[in-house]
Parts: sequence; structure tokens; C-alpha cells
Amino acid sequence: MIINFYNIGSRVFHLLVSVFGFFLIVSIVFMFLHGCSVSKLTPIKTPEIKFNPTQNYDVKSLLSNIKKPEKMKVVFVNNNFREVDPEAATGVLILPKEYAKVAALLKICNTYKEVILEQENLVNIHIDTINSLKEFIKLEQSKSDTYKELWVNSENAYRQEKHDHKVDNIINKATTISIGAIMAILLII
Repeated sequence: MIINFYNIGSRVFHLLVSVFGFFLIVSIVFMFLHGCSVSKLTPIKTPEIKFNPTQNYDVKSLLSNIKKPEKMKVVFVNNNFREVDPEAATGVLILPKEYAKVAALLKICNTYKEVILEQENLVNIHIDTINSLKEFIKLEQSKSDTYKELWVNSENAYRQEKHDHKVDNIINKATTISIGAIMAILLII
């Protein structure tokens, strides 16, 4: 029984080349498919909050809408204090009951006018506070969106770096195995 080493070596060589070729094709396909699969982080969009500024409280328009009191009942008199027509009158008499009503209305009107003007100041301060809070919410929303954008960019950069590192490891391993296979083939020959 004569052993033909040349035949065995050639068969082993063809076997190694075909295994190496198969492994090389599989690793290239795997690298191609793996290289295309970087996942990007897409965050949920936060709802945008919009406010219309509250209008200032205007008392002057409210005062102009106040119902006017009834006309005062007056008596037109002449020099003898006799009741006459308004064209012939030389004087006007106000009954004590009507005069008291006018004085009370004037006092109430002046008091309410002062109260309403102070109320207007307080309501406008409250409205300014509300508008400031609305502006604060807009700034907070802007801050949140900026933070989210920075976080997404950071996360995407991390994922890309992680993916690149995996690809580099696969390429390094494939290169090492390929060089080892080539060296093994050269050693066998």
C-alpha cells in the first residue's frame, strides 16, 4: 500500500480553500447585512402648549356701561315760589327726599369708583402673573425639547459607535480567521 501524499495534500488544500471560501462569503454577507442595521432612536414628540395672553381688565369701559339713575324730580318755581313751566321758572326746588337720594348716589358712585380702580390694579396684577406663568411654561417646554434633542443625538451617537465597534470586531475576527486559514493552507502545502 503506497500512500500518495500529493493526492491527500491536494484534496486537503481544495477542502480548505472551499471551507475558507464558504466562510469568507458567509462573513461578507453577514457584515453587509449587519452594517445596514443601525437603529436610530426616535422619541415621542411632546405636545406643544399654546396660550393666548389674557387681556387686561378695563374698568373705564365697564363704568361707561353702568345704568344711569332715574331723572331727579324737581319743581320749577318763579320768584314767589309758585310752580310754573320750565321756560318761565326762575328757580328749581329739590324735594328733601330727592336731595337725599342724589347725595347718597354721589357718595356711592365715588366709593365704587375708588374701589373699582383699585380692583382694576389687582386684576391686572393677577393677569400679569398668569401671563408670566404662561411664558414660563413656554420656556420650560422649549427647555424640554432642547434636552430631548440633545439626548436623542447623544443616544444615536452612542448606538452608532456601538455598531461601528461591533463591525470592527467582526472584521478583525474575520481577518484573523482568514489569515489563520491562509497560514494553515500555506503550512499544509
